[in-house]
Amino acid sequence: MQEIKDVEAPTSRENGFAHNSPSLLIVDDHTMILEVMSDYMQSKSGIPTQTAKSLDDARNLIAGQGTFDVILLDLHLPSVSGLAALKELLILNRGKPVAIFTGSVSMPAQTDILNAGAAGIILKTSALRTVVNAIRFIHAGERYVAANLHTQKPEYLTSVFGDLGQITFTPKELAVLQQLARGLSNRMIGVEMMQAETTVKMHVASICRKLNVKNRTHAVVLAKSLGLA
Repeated sequence: MQEIKDVEAPTSRENGFAHNSPSLLIVDDHTMILEVMSDYMQSKSGIPTQTAKSLDDARNLIAGQGTFDVILLDLHLPSVSGLAALKELLILNRGKPVAIFTGSVSMPAQTDILNAGAAGIILKTSALRTVVNAIRFIHAGERYVAANLHTQKPEYLTSVFGDLGQITFTPKELAVLQQLARGLSNRMIGVEMMQAETTVKMHVASICRKLNVKNRTHAVVLAKSLGLA
């Protein structure tokens, strides 16, 4: 679905990058995330990348170097509202895509973010190759929303399953759940996550118990309905 129109031809900011590589700015106050993302984008994906640890830093970069083809914005920067930062960067970046890059986001916030003009929502828990694909998708003029995010929660779930919002999963369980949704076997999940197959089985059992389902198939169906996978 086309959301961002009149996207200019992609340009490169640094020598050695392909001309069709979108210039990228990542705005996040976590140094480790900036270092990992920047290194991967530039060395593995050929995407020229700049980083900013604050909204002020982002303002200065845009003022000094011009607009970026895509901006990834952390939703929870210190001392500034995520929506306010999003709206300002959309103006400063002259309408070029600004997407939210976050570890989690509530369903009401998802709607507010998209209504404010975000080019998408990318989860920090996504595989790096998924993030790259999302960036290229956004640069092509499309809106990207992570597959496990939904703007509405099906009403029937509340009456059938109770208050599922109180269920909590560990990061490993969520990662396993997302791999289950891809149709991977326990052994393949173990390889992907560098975990023993027996450990994966334990995670699957825990997921099924928390969701009150009998098997992995039912767990995936329910998880997709909840926007978890």
